[in-house]
Amino acid sequence: DDVTKGRANIASMFVKRGLELLDPDEGILSFILPKPMLYADGYGNLRQYIRDNCRIVEITDIGKAWSEVGYEQCIMFLEPEEDEETRKDNQVRVVSDLRNVDYLEYGEYTEHYIDQSKFYEYDFFPVYLSTATHPDIEEVWATMWENSLGFDQLHTDVFRGLGIQGANCITNSKESINHTPIIRGRH
Repeated sequence: DDVTKGRANIASMFVKRGLELLDPDEGILSFILPKPMLYADGYGNLRQYIRDNCRIVEITDIGKAWSEVGYEQCIMFLEPEEDEETRKDNQVRVVSDLRNVDYLEYGEYTEHYIDQSKFYEYDFFPVYLSTATHPDIEEVWATMWENSLGFDQLHTDVFRGLGIQGANCITNSKESINHTPIIRGRH
């Protein structure tokens, strides 16, 4: 299928089928999706499909709204749009900073907008390239992106990221000639 990559996931198939069933002239599709859909490699084909076929009306980051669900979630609002220029000119509304989903009803959240054209520049959906509180964060992101190496460039065997739990691999001191400092944190 053109929206799945590797192991098929049901979220991607539901989004595609929902868009196929939607009247292109008078409907918006809204789904609660796993938040990794915004950035994980396994959802890359779905992101490309959305970029190539939809105006992204809104992405709402709802965090981990349900404890029994393994991932954080987001709500995505999509409108079919054939014209690429219309899609690229679109301003995507990004809603975030919810304490819980009830805060949506009371309007207690932050919002910012990002040009949908930015979604064509990256392999992920860059919803936090700017925010209401940090409108210039894109410059910091670009600098980090240009000066970073992927695990594939480190010539090491890393399967699913770098495991640090219970390991003493993160230090402030140089312990060998092959030492590479690693920065870890929320920001």
